[in-house]
Amino acid sequence: MTNISYRGYRFPPEIIYQAIWLYLQFTLSLRDVEDLLAERGVPVSYETVRRWVNHFGPMIAADLRKRRLMPSPSWPVSWSARRGRSGRASLGNSTCESPEDEDLARSVAFLRRQLDGSS
Repeated sequence: MTNISYRGYRFPPEIIYQAIWLYLQFTLSLRDVEDLLAERGVPVSYETVRRWVNHFGPMIAADLRKRRLMPSPSWPVSWSARRGRSGRASLGNSTCESPEDEDLARSVAFLRRQLDGSS
C-alpha cells in the first residue's frame, strides 16, 4: 500500500482502503459500503466508492499478490500410521511431499490395519 499515491483525494488512504476492502472482501453492494461508512461518520456516496474500486482496486490487488506467501512443497500429515522396528504400527506426526502422498499413506495404513485384523 506504500507505493499507491492517494494525492488529490478528499479522504485519507485508510478510509479509501477500508471501503475497497469491504466491497471486495465481503461482496457487498456499493450502497451497503456507503451505509457502513455512513454509520461510522464518513459521508461518502456509492458512486465515490465505485470510482475508488475501479481506480485503486487493481493496484491494491497487485500489492497483495506480491506480499502473498508461496505455498510450501511439503504438506503436514497429522497422525499418520508408521511401523517401527518392532513391527507394530504406531501413530505419529510426519510430512509428505504432496497431498497425493498423504492420501496414499492413509490408504496403505488403512489396508494394513484391515489385513492385520482379518488374520
